[in-house]
Formats: sequence, structure tokens, C-alpha cells
Amino acid sequence: MKKRIWISILSIAILFNLFSFLQPDVYAQSNKVKIRAEGKEKTLYQRTVTVTDDVYCIDYLKDADPEIGVDDSWGSPFITKLFGEEPSGTDSWMYYFVKDDIIDTDKTVDTFRLRDADEIVLYVSDYKANDEGGAFIPTIDIEKKGETVTLSVYGQNWNGSGPCANIPIRISYIGSEHTDGDGKCEFDIRGIHKVQIGDYPELVRKTIYVSDDEILQKVETAIRDVKEHYDSLSAWSAWVAPAYYGISTTDEEFLDIHKKYNHSLDENADVNQYAHHITGLLAAGKDPRDTDGKDYVQILTGLQQQDGKFLKNEADPFFVTYQSFAVLALDLAGADYN
Repeated sequence: MKKRIWISILSIAILFNLFSFLQPDVYAQSNKVKIRAEGKEKTLYQRTVTVTDDVYCIDYLKDADPEIGVDDSWGSPFITKLFGEEPSGTDSWMYYFVKDDIIDTDKTVDTFRLRDADEIVLYVSDYKANDEGGAFIPTIDIEKKGETVTLSVYGQNWNGSGPCANIPIRISYIGSEHTDGDGKCEFDIRGIHKVQIGDYPELVRKTIYVSDDEILQKVETAIRDVKEHYDSLSAWSAWVAPAYYGISTTDEEFLDIHKKYNHSLDENADVNQYAHHITGLLAAGKDPRDTDGKDYVQILTGLQQQDGKFLKNEADPFFVTYQSFAVLALDLAGADYN
């Protein structure tokens, strides 16, 4: 079955997800820290954490990822596996801390407290990249003149620091660009642009959003209003949970989804309801394969017919949205189906 899925809730989630990046270089205030893990192919983890006591980076990571791999034979913890990614060969997990725009690469994860940083970034690096200097850690300057934006990309690694030339930049609505010899890239604003700067192995991946300040302010206000409305409700539907997930940035907000999505299905549920329930459970951080004593992924997979359509109730195959939601839910759950 072709998996071309154009559905409103996915669009909403993708759109809302940008607001954790709206001000990429303005970090959390006083007791908040941004924690991000960049894998070889994609961003694996991103949270804004409220710090209330002396929590060390390694302890937070062990709590966030119970399956973390740590080698203690080096005298300090050496991360070997994080969020399911276990580098090999010349690749390894590296990290840096940012405080007041100053990058620190010297401290170890067992001596650095969360409250000592504005941002903590963990990333997979190939030590042979950039003439064995490893990945460049980026600093991005943004200059706006009218509708034109100029990005200046600087980087530092074991070999030194300076402008990053020929770095790939992917700009939504525009396409792929590269920095010039001075580390600069210029483009015209056409809305709200998602900009991914660099990638493995040359530079630690960094994603920012660029737009007209007035537009960003309006969207931020709209998102704040959405959050305030749903925060006032005691329970959330399978529509609300994934959408709220898309605009969440803090551990507290993700915990709210977990608490407020508590639906269950009866035997009369149709394909659409099973699909929505799976996406709701995933957004809430719950296991759709083991909730209420049921494996909802297996149930939905078992509803697929020989022709590829999903059938529970007689009318299910006639609704394109039901079929689309079923495919989306199973893809998100990593299910094996035809």
C-alpha cells in the first residue's frame, strides 16, 4: 500500500513542533536548561528541563534513557549508547555545554550539573572528520535586512575555530544551500523557515527557525493560547494528545500528556478509533502494545485485509481518512504490516 498520508493532525503536529526552536540562541531562564541529543541521522532527544536541585548530567541521562550504555573504565563515564544509538568504529558520543554563549568541552558528564548550563548537547562524532579534528561545534549569527537573512556559521573543534565553509543548509520552502568561503548563507524570507544547519560528520546538526519577528510573535501568542485552553481540561482526547505533544518542550508538559490521556476502547471500536488510540498512547509516552492488557498495534495490524485495506466495521474501507490514520498509527508504532 502506498504510504502517502496527507492528514490534518500530522500537519498540525509538524507545524506546532517548530515552537521549541523559535528562539534558538535565547536559552532557558535561570532554572531551565535545554538538553539535546543529535544522532548520526537525526535528532534523538530534545527537552527543556526545569532544574530544582543539584542534578548531574549523567544522572539525568540515566533517568531519561534507562538503556544508556556507560563505560566507567576511563576514570569518568564514557557514553557508549544513548537513546538507542550505539556508535562504532571511528564514531563516538561526544558532548558540550553552553553557558552565557560560552561553549565548554572540557568538563565531564559526572562533574557538570544541569544548573551550570543553558544548553547541553550530546552528539555522535567521527574523530577523523575535518582532518581528524572531529565535528565542528557551531555558533550561528543571524542578520536580517528587510526580507533578506544572512546566516554566518562559525565552528570549533580540536583543530581550532573559524568560519565553516561549504556547510550544507536545508531551508524549508527554498531547498538546499551551502555556506560560502566565509561561512555565510543568504536567503529571502518567505514565511516561517525551518533551517537545518550542517550534518554528520562535518558539523553538529543544529536546527533553527527564521521568520519575520512580527509573524513569530503572533504564532507564539497563538500557541500560548492553545496551551492555556487545553491545560484547563482534566482529560484529553486522541486528537489533543498528539497535537499537544507537538508544541511541548518541557518535561512537565510531556508528563501532563501522560496523565491526561487515559482513554480505553470497547469491542465496538472501528479502525479509526484504534488508529487514534495508538497515536494518543504514543504521544502520552505509553506502550500501545501493552495497555489495558491489550496489544493495540497487533489488533490494528490484524484488521488489514488481502487488498491492503483495514476493516473492523462494515463502513471502514470506504473512509479514506480511516485508512490513512491506520497507516500513520502503525508507522509511528514501528509495526510490520503490508
